[in-house]
Amino acid sequence: MLTLAATPVGAGAPAADVVVLPPVFEAHSSPAGTYVLEIRLREDANPHLARATATLFRVTSSKRQAVWTRELPHRPRPRFFAVGDGGQVVLLDEWLNIRSELAVMVLDLAGCTLVQFDLEAVRAALGVPISALAPAARHGVWMQAPPVINARGDAVEVAAANRVLSIRLSDGKLSAH
Repeated sequence: MLTLAATPVGAGAPAADVVVLPPVFEAHSSPAGTYVLEIRLREDANPHLARATATLFRVTSSKRQAVWTRELPHRPRPRFFAVGDGGQVVLLDEWLNIRSELAVMVLDLAGCTLVQFDLEAVRAALGVPISALAPAARHGVWMQAPPVINARGDAVEVAAANRVLSIRLSDGKLSAH
């Protein structure tokens, strides 16, 4: 991960302004290792226009085969992602710290969008006021911790606003506990 730091100029200037750039490449496996999702940031002359491409691979003992590839709408890429053992993919938030329309996106085994939720839908599922999200957030504007797949393997869980958002892999239904 690349970090840029601006050097302050003049008296009274802040010590440093750090902008963390997203990884150019990242891959995660499903819990059983049957699927791997790779996300690659496409290079662009203007970094504000860069977008990422995701490829889901099915992994067997003898080969690794691409299932689908698609460009992602996230700016410039999702902040986090998780892959289920059935090949479902959960993409979380955008790298930019904004109130995103892409707070949660669930893709099926074919790479088609099952559901997409904005930050307001996440807030409603958590049952908290919007003002409760940012104070607890450590990643982006709402997540306290990176996502994990639950012990049953049927949902992705994300800590937010001192609660846990559960995203069901089969249909993307949101619930909180």
